[in-house]
Amino acid sequence: MAKQKTNQFKDKVLITKLALSLLLTLSFLIVFFCFGGVDFLLGKTGIVKCFADNKMEVHFIDVGQGDCAFIRFPDNTNMLIDAGPASSSSQTVEYLSDLFRQEGISKIDRFLFTHQDSDHIGGAPDIFDAFCVDYVYRPKVYCKYEVQNFDNLQDFNTSTSDYYDKAIQSAYGQQNCTIHFSSAGIEWGNEDYNVQFLSPNKVKYSKSDNNSYSPIVRVEACNKVFLFTGDAESTSENEVIAACPQLLKADVLKVAHHGSNTSTSQQFLSYVQPEIAVISVGAANRYGHPTKETIDSLTQAGAKIYRTDQDGSIALSVQEGKIVKGGQSNQPKINLVVVAVVFAFGVLVIWGIKPVEKGKKKSK
Repeated sequence: MAKQKTNQFKDKVLITKLALSLLLTLSFLIVFFCFGGVDFLLGKTGIVKCFADNKMEVHFIDVGQGDCAFIRFPDNTNMLIDAGPASSSSQTVEYLSDLFRQEGISKIDRFLFTHQDSDHIGGAPDIFDAFCVDYVYRPKVYCKYEVQNFDNLQDFNTSTSDYYDKAIQSAYGQQNCTIHFSSAGIEWGNEDYNVQFLSPNKVKYSKSDNNSYSPIVRVEACNKVFLFTGDAESTSENEVIAACPQLLKADVLKVAHHGSNTSTSQQFLSYVQPEIAVISVGAANRYGHPTKETIDSLTQAGAKIYRTDQDGSIALSVQEGKIVKGGQSNQPKINLVVVAVVFAFGVLVIWGIKPVEKGKKKSK
């Protein structure tokens, strides 16, 4: 009789353990699947905030004192504008790698070097090492490598910049990559989006005026317009105002030359009338960018100002007719490692407790 009671007691304990284990397992699975566990297993989590598929999105990547912006168009093609300085190239590649992994991007479709300055193209060689690139757009300025190795060159200026030399050599070294010179009138797109180069309008600029080679690029998608400016200064702005003022109205302006007072004139802003202005700039930089004059002009124009030195990398998307900042993070909403440890501990507790039979005395 006692043995039967003992067996019944053990059976009840076993059933209780199984029930608790099942409840604990179900709770773990619900938490795991509802709070990002699948993305975690598939490697689709990271520091970059992403957006839903088939949305226009722009990432102004924090590269310190420099420029780098990535655009994903509604049809999932993409464009990279500049690569930041060499000193931040590892962080830039990490950001893009994380973004590409989460969104299933396999290559860079179009890569624009706005001009020859190192804070815009210094990181380009590492970009080419990390990703395949289909098309490159570059200034009408030759590098030393081209002068030394090619004949029948056009009457362009030659840059002495080692950074520019390395960037162009990297472009030539990329398999199946087509290289174009930037100029006003370049345009591509489809029913989902349109990209237009509004400048440069001249073949040559002064050798000391690298910034004027920066194309002012108009990107339209989802009934919103983004204007990218590189380091274009007031000379370039005036050229575009004279050539196509009707194309300058934009919802988002990438402020030229890191907010220098040699760009973003009040006349230019009167045509652009941006809702949002993004300044790519390094914290406490030695140039004093952005200047108070530019900030005041943008404020007076009614623009909401974002700065990479204050906000870090800035992600914008067009959703339901509105420009949204931030995106959706694929990071698990809770620490799944902690959840797994708690689950394992719970299982050990449940199955580690041995039933103590009634009436059985502990041995001395």
